[in-house]
Amino acid sequence: MNTRLTKLEALIPTLATREDLLKTKAEMREDLLETKAEMREDLLRTKAEMREDLLTTKAEVREDLLNTRRQLESSIQKIETALHSEMTKQTWTFIKWMSGLLVTFLPSLIAATFYIARNVH
Repeated sequence: MNTRLTKLEALIPTLATREDLLKTKAEMREDLLETKAEMREDLLRTKAEMREDLLTTKAEVREDLLNTRRQLESSIQKIETALHSEMTKQTWTFIKWMSGLLVTFLPSLIAATFYIARNVH
């Protein structure tokens, strides 16, 4: 029993008192508040960085879309011009062929009609 008591007496100075517990509690509360403030600052900084990155990305995407739109409009304009030019060429080719046919066959048709009207009763 004496040994136990000696061990307990040796252990008692190492035990925390209420004051020690309150002091530790206050220190832990201060550390917690500091950590909370640091985390809030980090969160706000990260949020600002993300917002800036988002705005930058948005501007880049908008610029890319505008460039793509300009390129498409330019390509469409070139295609329309080429199509119009080809249609004009085809129209004139058709007119040339029809004119050639009329010039070639119209006198023959007139002559045949005249011959039939004169010689066939």
